[in-house]
Amino acid sequence: KMLQTDGSGNLSFVDAPSGNLVKITDGNTTGASVSYVDVAGCFTSTYKIYKIFFYDVNTASDTALYMRWLTGSSTEQAGNDYTYAISGFNSSNGGSNNGGQATYINLIGEDIRHDADEQFAMEGTLYNPAGTTLKKRFLYHTGGRRTRNYATVGVGSAEWNSTTAITGFRFLTNTGNIDSLYYVVYGVVI
Repeated sequence: KMLQTDGSGNLSFVDAPSGNLVKITDGNTTGASVSYVDVAGCFTSTYKIYKIFFYDVNTASDTALYMRWLTGSSTEQAGNDYTYAISGFNSSNGGSNNGGQATYINLIGEDIRHDADEQFAMEGTLYNPAGTTLKKRFLYHTGGRRTRNYATVGVGSAEWNSTTAITGFRFLTNTGNIDSLYYVVYGVVI
């Protein structure tokens, strides 16, 4: 529902138009160096599709960037139940494809640089996280600067081999800490 007003200042509730994004949560880690960031309780049955954005991600060392799902109140799912495929390219005209079965979703397929002025960004779409009939599907598009100073881009698809409802996510590195990370999660009105 959306709150609207008419020309006289009268308020009323109306259904939100289809396709609108409703902000669920946002946050950041500015000023703290952490090994991971949990965003719990952001996915419910209210929306069937969620958009996840990461930006201004900077790390303390060159590292790969990963995600894992949270279930229940905030239980991390770290089993070998993720399959992902990411196709990428970098500015040295090299491919950066990556995939397989793992204990995480690889978000870029490259190690990103840790220089003070570098940043990584991601836009992802999670489908029906609260559903308990089908496995979970996550599609994502990422970009940053890889080691050896090349710009890199990746487009990926990941499946979690479970029908358990997802309630949140963990963002983590392969090695070292996260010096900064901003995130925003939206529900898509359908």
